[in-house]
Amino acid sequence: MTQLIIRPLTQADIPAIVSQLSGEERENATARYEKKLTQPLWDCKTLNVFVAEDVETHEIVGNMTAGCWYPGYFPKLADDVRQHRSHGYGTKMIQWLHDQAKAQGVHVFRAECEKGPLVAFYGRAGLEPVPYKGEHPGYPDSHQMLECWLDQPEKKMIEWE
Repeated sequence: MTQLIIRPLTQADIPAIVSQLSGEERENATARYEKKLTQPLWDCKTLNVFVAEDVETHEIVGNMTAGCWYPGYFPKLADDVRQHRSHGYGTKMIQWLHDQAKAQGVHVFRAECEKGPLVAFYGRAGLEPVPYKGEHPGYPDSHQMLECWLDQPEKKMIEWE
């Protein structure tokens, strides 16, 4: 099984991440990612970008944006990277975020995705759909908010090796 290291974004990662984006997502992506480089990790009111790197090939196989606060918008994992699907990378990334949240003393772990197959994917990782959604104007009805309460032992994340 492929081993991953999950770490904060570096300047060298940005071209690989931008190349994995499609269409409109590429617009101003380099500048958006460069802005994240200056933000302190796990600081209140900032979102950080983390990358998943294959230990053997050093290829960036995924990235995610995360914060330890309750924003009106929760960015989803980069799920449009088709060549990296079905390898367990997303599951490992979610487990890593779960572990980071517990280490930070966070009580609830939240994610957002488009409604459809990704809801089941997140469900297998222990996140359950909730009825509320982002607060900003124009929040898409096609998105689903999910959460996992970390202080409820009956709500377990899936285990992975």
